[in-house]
Amino acid sequence: MAPSTAVPETYGTPWKKIAANWAKLGDGNHPSPHDLAIYKKYMDQAIANVAEPRVVVFGATPELRDMLARERGIAVTVLDLNLEMIRAMTELMTEAPDRETWIEGNWLEARLPSNTYQVVFGDQIRGNVPFARQEDLYRTIHRILAPGGAHVTRDTSHLPETRIHDPEELIAKFAAVPSTKETLTEFMNTLLFLTHRNPESTTDRMFSLLERHLDQPFIRSYYEQITEILPRGQSWNIGRSWDEVSRSLLRYFEIADKEQDDTVFADTTYVYNLKPRAISNLS
Repeated sequence: MAPSTAVPETYGTPWKKIAANWAKLGDGNHPSPHDLAIYKKYMDQAIANVAEPRVVVFGATPELRDMLARERGIAVTVLDLNLEMIRAMTELMTEAPDRETWIEGNWLEARLPSNTYQVVFGDQIRGNVPFARQEDLYRTIHRILAPGGAHVTRDTSHLPETRIHDPEELIAKFAAVPSTKETLTEFMNTLLFLTHRNPESTTDRMFSLLERHLDQPFIRSYYEQITEILPRGQSWNIGRSWDEVSRSLLRYFEIADKEQDDTVFADTTYVYNLKPRAISNLS
């Protein structure tokens, strides 16, 4: 889960640094092979019997784009706020993105043609959008999907079964665990997103918790790495209950299917296959 690229306020973000930090983190921040297999399954269902399928990726997630690059005959559009972000994340791809069209633009006001794409992919995009504007996101995706299309996305929210960890117990656990890509990913995300019931998850809260324990060598190591990856003052709209965050989503889409994520986010996250509802007078 990378820092937000969805809204203009983040335009000054150092894009190349974001991409470099992406490589420091493991599955959870990245869609896992299990997740990618689900994305492909739902995509295959949506493009079956379509002669020239079109897929648009909201964001520049390299794993999704690698999967698409291995397919034949799919026209791929990548939409992100800044072309430099797309270029930087492209360097992390293992496949050649020779069939991609890159578009610089805001997800919420995407100037993409209506009724065009069989699939709109996203990975944790909702959490990067201000809560008050999430309906704009769904309205845009609904508008650009072709009849029979699907919005396929991995999404994290606080579900009834989500475990909320005690932050001090979590810190005590990782104070005895040296940092690896996997432990850094688990510790950072659990502390940031799964130790509270607040509407938003903020790096300021996480750093404040960690700074009480910098006398412990492993915690200092985690802290130094996390401060390289995430800035102070960063927030994500992850913390609200599923009942709350799903209201605007379910106005525009019905959940045709979903499968559980297999990463550190497992009890908070699904890959959803969302089908557009029939809605008139969408602007």
